[in-house]
Amino acid sequence: MVPAGIVHLPYRDVMDFDALAWRREYQRCWPAWRRTIKDACARYAFPEGAFELLALELMVASQRVLGCLRFLEAHRPSVILTEYDRNALWSCLVLAARKLGIPSLTLVHASSSVMHSASRRSLPTTSSVGENSTVRSSSMRAKRLQSTGGGCRD
Repeated sequence: MVPAGIVHLPYRDVMDFDALAWRREYQRCWPAWRRTIKDACARYAFPEGAFELLALELMVASQRVLGCLRFLEAHRPSVILTEYDRNALWSCLVLAARKLGIPSLTLVHASSSVMHSASRRSLPTTSSVGENSTVRSSSMRAKRLQSTGGGCRD
């Protein structure tokens, strides 16, 4: 249950963006992204068809990021909260929030067997990780991507 006054929409409703503006930006970035995907496919000997699948996923993700940017710009939340930031939907929201300087928090959970086997070690909790924990890991991935020449800068 979402408290009154908190903006919540089906994800498909967030995808309201200018398709022509997206296409211009995508075409601007595509040459660098294409090289990066081709290089990764060759370097790691990905199977036939991997380039096409990755290119399609990148195209869709770029639309999701733009939709999330527009949504966040319109509503300007103080923070975003996801239940898992490593899937195709929420990672785009986290990336858009990062670009706008909006902190993101991710609920982390594990099975009891994982918790039991790790009980002898100190595990990070929400209080010890703090806000922007997702942003830090996203930032490291973005820096690696840019260092390989795969990023498309603003």
